[in-house]
Amino acid sequence: MFQTRHDGNQGSYLIGLKDPELALAVEVCLKYLVVAFTCDNYEDEKVLKSLMVKMYPAGKRPTIITSQFLQHVHDTRKRGVNHPQYPSVLQSLEIEDPVVANCLIDQRNIESILLIKNRAEARRVMQGKNPPANCIQAFSVDGDQIYTNRNYSSDQTRPNYLSGDVEEEIR
Repeated sequence: MFQTRHDGNQGSYLIGLKDPELALAVEVCLKYLVVAFTCDNYEDEKVLKSLMVKMYPAGKRPTIITSQFLQHVHDTRKRGVNHPQYPSVLQSLEIEDPVVANCLIDQRNIESILLIKNRAEARRVMQGKNPPANCIQAFSVDGDQIYTNRNYSSDQTRPNYLSGDVEEEIR
């Protein structure tokens, strides 16, 4: 995940995993956001787009998300899932910058997605009589996506970006 700063310089910010075993689940959950760029305003977005046109072939350009940069992480305590056994995606990540955290919260609701390593347990938790409050879905260690009424298996079999140092992987 990258961002442009007010001074026009690009900065990269590491998204670290507290539990490396969850790399595939988190990467499948975040999808394109793992390599997205954020801009504070539309002027910066125009500059970044013009640079991307020169550097990336058509159809291969990373996503640009434009949203005002805040210096504090959104307060998700009232709307996030809080499970005694399983972490949310937000709880499972170490994010160095509030802008990156807020982008993932805004774009993917990572505070409301559980990570449950075992696929059968994830189905039991999500599709039982009382699914967790504020939980919109869960991901298993295999990248399977489980909702209260359906589930999807992942085609991806290994993490491409979150298997180690994200900055090194992106290079």
